[in-house]
Amino acid sequence: MLDTVDLDAGLSREEYRKAFWPLRDRLSLLQRAVYEAGIPVAVVLEGFEASGKGDTIVKMVGRIDPRGYQVHATLAPTAEERAHPFLWRFWRRIPARGEMAVFDRSWYRRVLADRVEREVPRKVWRLAYDEINQFERTLVDDGTLVVKFFLHLSREEQRRRLEKMKRDPYQAWRVGRRDGAAHRRYREMREAADEMLERTHTAWAPWIAVAATDRRWRRVRVFEALADALERALAARAAARARPAPRP
Repeated sequence: MLDTVDLDAGLSREEYRKAFWPLRDRLSLLQRAVYEAGIPVAVVLEGFEASGKGDTIVKMVGRIDPRGYQVHATLAPTAEERAHPFLWRFWRRIPARGEMAVFDRSWYRRVLADRVEREVPRKVWRLAYDEINQFERTLVDDGTLVVKFFLHLSREEQRRRLEKMKRDPYQAWRVGRRDGAAHRRYREMREAADEMLERTHTAWAPWIAVAATDRRWRRVRVFEALADALERALAARAAARARPAPRP
């Protein structure tokens, strides 16, 4: 899937201005609509280090009602979380009816960072593909909309961004040893990402791969895809309610 992503895609300032602000308003209205319709929404953001996950989330939630969403940053599991099945901590963060949960990294940590950093044995992360697919299928069957984005970045662009942040006194704190290690393991992460996308791109929870070289393109592409997914979910809910009840 990543081979098909055009990493040179971009938008001019004028193109971005015309597209982005209407999209923010559209998302705000749609978030209110899914809240009223009682549709839970889980938005997953995965991607390479420095690909813009945090910036995307900040822009995404900038105009929506703070009472209707939560952002969850997925870090290494705590001692309590390690004592449970690995999906346990995510079940606790699943959105309620009408709410939106935005995951800055997610349950895919098991087949990405955990795999690349050798935090778990091979047999463990390989079993996780089926567990994840079943988890997402259960959510969707229960009425949850699952929208998954992978932000794609070249190794050269990743290095340029990390070095730029290091030189910036206001950004340097964001770059640690883990980021440098992630850059050195870029090829391993790319291999893990390719397999993850292949194994977990399903009809009920497909992946949307987004070129993240140009931040304007990334924001607009994510917002467009999310808005389209919300509109489809609302249309499906309206159609289901319009169908006549089965005869006894």
